[in-house]
Amino acid sequence: MEEVKDDTTNGEDVDTEVDVDETTENEPSIETLNVQKRKALEQRDEARTKIVELEAKLAEGSKAENKPTTNVDKSADDGLRSELETIKFTVANKELDANNVAEIVDYAKGKGSSLQEALKSPVIQAYLKADQEQKSLNEASPDGSRSPKTKQEKVPTTLDEHEKWAREKMGI
Repeated sequence: MEEVKDDTTNGEDVDTEVDVDETTENEPSIETLNVQKRKALEQRDEARTKIVELEAKLAEGSKAENKPTTNVDKSADDGLRSELETIKFTVANKELDANNVAEIVDYAKGKGSSLQEALKSPVIQAYLKADQEQKSLNEASPDGSRSPKTKQEKVPTTLDEHEKWAREKMGI
C-alpha cells in the first residue's frame, strides 16, 4: 500500500502563529481542523485496507466459482406440485368457488398443512359458512337494476284530445 503524505501546505509557507483575534466566531480553529483532517485520513486508510481485503476475498471466491456446481432448484418442482394439488382439490370440491379455494390455499400454506386438512379446520368452516350466508343475502336483495313498471298516461297533443282527457279526469 502506498504511503500517504500529510502535506496540507502544497509547498507554500504557512504562518503557524495565528492570532486569536483574527479568527471569527464561525470559523473553526486550526486545532479543530487538524483533528478533523487526521480523522478523515484515518477513515480513508481504513477504507483502503478494507478494499484490499475484499479484493483478496473476491479473488479467492472467483477461483472457487470455477468449480462445476450440481445445485438443482427444487422450488420450481414444489410450485408445480402445489399447483397440481390445488387443481385436484378444486375438481374434488366443485361446490367451492375460486375465492374460497384461494382462501383455503392461503390458509394451508400458512399452517403448513394439506388442502384437505385446511378444509376441515374450524376457521375455514366458519369462513365458508359466512361466505355462503353473504351470498344468499346478496341473492335475496334486489340489485337495483330493475325499476318498477309504471303505467304512463298518454299525453294529449291536440286541443280536442286535451279536452277529452280533462273531461275524463273531472268525471264530466
